[in-house]
Amino acid sequence: MSVTTLTLRIDAPTGIVLPGRGFYQRDEEVLYVQAGEVSPHRSCFSYLEAETVRFDLDRHGKLMGIEVARPRRRWSVTKGLRIPRIAEPADIRWLDFREEMLQPELLRNAAGDRLLLRFAVSESWRWYLLAENIHIQVDPDNRLTAVLISDIVEDFAGRNISRYRKKLGLLHAREIEAVSHPVAN
Repeated sequence: MSVTTLTLRIDAPTGIVLPGRGFYQRDEEVLYVQAGEVSPHRSCFSYLEAETVRFDLDRHGKLMGIEVARPRRRWSVTKGLRIPRIAEPADIRWLDFREEMLQPELLRNAAGDRLLLRFAVSESWRWYLLAENIHIQVDPDNRLTAVLISDIVEDFAGRNISRYRKKLGLLHAREIEAVSHPVAN
């Protein structure tokens, strides 16, 4: 069964803006996008997928990652692909699970460091910051119309994404240590 629209629950942010970044694997010609923390306590629970795009979700319905398995040379180039000037940070949860979704249109800027996954043409001003470098656009009924990934990094053999994930894991470990052993005044 295929979901024609993806519905989201959008609430006020519950903390800091989560880390996020896209890594284009030149050897595989696949874009991997890391969304949120890397932790042994967070694992993929469900997914939404189309022909060449997959969203991985944790058990709370939060986006963990995106995979775009279509070579960048086959993404349509468009002018004026800008990062939204106004985008509220938000706690965003996907309400659809283990479903096939419609294939989004893949639009990139000339440099190839921004990708728009367009699910529906929309003039909506409702943009939200899901994580650093990951914006989503929704219609008035909180249905997903687009995902914008910016500041995509070139990668080869997963080296950069591995370093990024290790760095996030170390940051997470330091936060746990700080909570477990607070510094006395």
